[in-house]
Amino acid sequence: MRVGMDLTISYKEGKAYAAYLTFPHPVGVKVHRTRETGPEIFVDFDRTGQILGIEMLDPRRATWTKLNRILHKLQMPPLQREWVRPLRAA
Repeated sequence: MRVGMDLTISYKEGKAYAAYLTFPHPVGVKVHRTRETGPEIFVDFDRTGQILGIEMLDPRRATWTKLNRILHKLQMPPLQREWVRPLRAA
C-alpha cells in the first residue's frame, strides 16, 4: 500500500502558517533526515534518500517556480501548477 500525493495546509486564527506537500511513498516509511532548501522550506527524505515531502512555513511565499527549482535540484519531475494553486489562496 502507498501514500499518494497530497497537499495539507494548516491554519491558525484564519491564517495559513504551514503547508506540507506529500510525495507518493510506501505506507509506514519514516522521515530519516530533513534538509532546509530555502527560507522556511524543508525537504524530508527517507533512509534511501527518496523525497517524502516538502514543508513550507510560509505557504503564501512558496511559489510554483521555487518548488520546481527545489525539485529540479533533487532530480525530481516538476509539479503541475494545480498542486500549488491552493497555496496562493491560503
